Amino acid sequence: MITVKVDYTEGFFVRGIAHGGKARVLLVEAKAAANESRRRHELSRGASRVSAQGIVAALLMSAHIKGEERITMQVQAEKPRFALIVDVHSDGAIRARLTPPKVFMQDNGTIDGVMLVIKHDAGKELYRGASPIEKASFETALEDYLTRSQQTMGFVRIESPIDSEGHVERATGLLVERLPGTTDEEFEALFGALRGESLSSVLETARAGTIAGGPLEVLGLRQVEFRCGCSPERAEGLLSGLGPEEIASLIEDPGFAEMTCNFCGQVYILDREQLMALRDAGLAPSIEDAK
Repeated sequence: MITVKVDYTEGFFVRGIAHGGKARVLLVEAKAAANESRRRHELSRGASRVSAQGIVAALLMSAHIKGEERITMQVQAEKPRFALIVDVHSDGAIRARLTPPKVFMQDNGTIDGVMLVIKHDAGKELYRGASPIEKASFETALEDYLTRSQQTMGFVRIESPIDSEGHVERATGLLVERLPGTTDEEFEALFGALRGESLSSVLETARAGTIAGGPLEVLGLRQVEFRCGCSPERAEGLLSGLGPEEIASLIEDPGFAEMTCNFCGQVYILDREQLMALRDAGLAPSIEDAK
C-alpha cells in the first residue's frame, strides 16, 4: 500500500484496487476546492451544488492522467441553463467556472444538455469525446459516459450537500468499476451495497484500508486543491498580443489595463509604465527584421 502525506481536510483523490483485483475504485473529496470556487465566483446555493458536482465528476475522470496531462470537462446545459468548465491537472490542481452565478438546482437534480471531455498534454489535444445528458444527474451522466467509453460494468456516486449558509459541506465522489475476471453477479454481490451507503462512511473505512468489507490496495493518492495557472506574466503576455497600436490606445485612455481571469476571478492591473514597456517591446525590431 502506498503511503503519502495528504491533508484530508483540504481534499484528496484515492485510486485503488478492491477485494484483491475484483474492482477498480476511485474516491474523491473536494470540499475545499468547491468552496473556493463558490467564494471566488459568488455562487448561489444551487450554483454551488452544480459546481461541486462538476468538480467531483471531472476529478473522477482524471484517474490516469500524468506528467503535463490534464482533463477539461465542459457542460452546456439547457435545463437548468448554465455553462460549466472544469480543468484538472495531474498534480491535483483544479479550477472551475460556472455561469451564471445563480442556478436553481436541487440535490441530485437532473440536467438536459451535453458534456464534452478533452484530454490535453503540453498544449496538444489527445482525446475529445461528447455525450448527451438527457434528464440525468451528474452521477448518471458520468456513469453513462464511462460505460459507453470503457464498455465495463460500474457505478458512480456523487454527494454535495449544501449547509444553511450556502457552503459546500462535502464534495465527495466514488467510482467503482468491475475488472476482468469478475462476473457481473459477483461484482454486484460484493459492491452493490455501496450504491446506498453514505459516502462519508465509505471514505472513513477506505482510509482504514477497507471498502465494502474487503481490502483496498491504494495505487495512487494525491492532494486536491483549487489552483489556477494565471499570473501577472501571463496577463502581460496576453496584452502584448494586442500589438503596439492597441496598447498605445490603452496608454492614452484610460492609462492602464485591467484583466480578470475567468477561472479564478483574479484581477491583474497593468499601469502606464508597464503598458509603455509592452508597447516599446512590440515596436523593437526582431532579429529576423534586422537581417
